[in-house]
Amino acid sequence: MTHPLKRTDAPARQEVSGISIQQQIHSGPLPPPEALQLYEAALPGLAERIVSMAEAEQRERFRREDFRHEEAMLASRHAFQAERLGQIFALIASLCLISGSVVCVVLGSPWIGAALAGTTLVGVVSAFIGRRKASKQSGGN
Repeated sequence: MTHPLKRTDAPARQEVSGISIQQQIHSGPLPPPEALQLYEAALPGLAERIVSMAEAEQRERFRREDFRHEEAMLASRHAFQAERLGQIFALIASLCLISGSVVCVVLGSPWIGAALAGTTLVGVVSAFIGRRKASKQSGGN
């Protein structure tokens, strides 16, 4: 005896549905090898031209990076030289002002000499303190 809800005369069918997604990710100056093979098959010599173009682009990128590095080194050297020159001029100016204050004291104007020496000392000390604060704020020692 057969079950009343089951049909025996219809063939059993099974439906299967699905979605297939394929994704390829490639990064770099050259296409993947499979794509290069397809390019070469489509136009002989094209793969070599693509590789040559990628090599030329890499050489140019390296040349630009070297140029930027050289520019940064030159700018750093110029900044150091400018700072050193400023220090030399500051030393000369300070020595002149201290000498002037000594001359004032010797010539009988001790108050003018003291004022000149004091302002020179204050200027030099404030320059060093300002520089120290600036280097601490920028992350230096």
